[in-house]
Amino acid sequence: MSNQEKSEYNTTYDPDAALEFFKLVGKLESVKEGEKFFVQGQAGFLSFLQTDKMYLLVDGSVAIQTDSGDIINIESGEIFGEFTPYSRNNATAIANISCKLLSLSEKQLVASLKKKPEFLFMLMDVLVKYSQKTGIEKKGSSLATKHRNSKKDAVLSAKMLNDLRSTLGGSALTVVPEKRIIFQKGAAASLMYVVLDGSMTISVGDNIVGRSGVGDIVGEIALVAQHSRTASVVAETRCSLLAINRQTLLELAHTLPAFGISLLRVLISRLPTHA
Repeated sequence: MSNQEKSEYNTTYDPDAALEFFKLVGKLESVKEGEKFFVQGQAGFLSFLQTDKMYLLVDGSVAIQTDSGDIINIESGEIFGEFTPYSRNNATAIANISCKLLSLSEKQLVASLKKKPEFLFMLMDVLVKYSQKTGIEKKGSSLATKHRNSKKDAVLSAKMLNDLRSTLGGSALTVVPEKRIIFQKGAAASLMYVVLDGSMTISVGDNIVGRSGVGDIVGEIALVAQHSRTASVVAETRCSLLAINRQTLLELAHTLPAFGISLLRVLISRLPTHA
């Protein structure tokens, strides 16, 4: 990948780019009016299609029914299902009319990311904008402790941490002493961090809104959205961190796409159960 190519990838969700991405290994499916793609809380065998898929709507209209009773209409060019704001974890999806879609299983998503890793940024863009719309991002860029007890996907596994260490090498490793400021609210975001060891506090003003520990990711929202930090993070203890910039994240999506999947799961774990 040339330097020019590295600097020109688009990170904002684009329907044409999504179509190109899904066409790499995706499966074309047709669904009749009234058929359900997935039902909130139900396993795949209870719905018409497999529930562990991400869908790109090529033609037609899909109604998303959230657990709060809201109806969101998905139109051509939009995505829904796994790794998006609307999946069986928080919604039911029904075809308003006959539809044509491209679907990706998790395995197919990994294969596609190897070919077009920049699409990870578009998927993250969808999740970040959804979280901003619902007010989650304003409470701090990482509320991992709040979510950890109820959402196991909020932290990276020990295997993923080891894989990241091996892939990134020593150049990404940074050790910070107790009480050192990692970043401050209002600062520009050039890095996100993966916590290998130690504990950090996340504050907005004088209020501590969360704590991050081993396996947590901190600062990814501001990095992806390319805006200033919305919270301050301070090392509560001595911390070992992996520092990752946007270009490194892009390269990881290609060389270690499983990390991209884990990152999407972390973002999803921080979303509200409904809008």
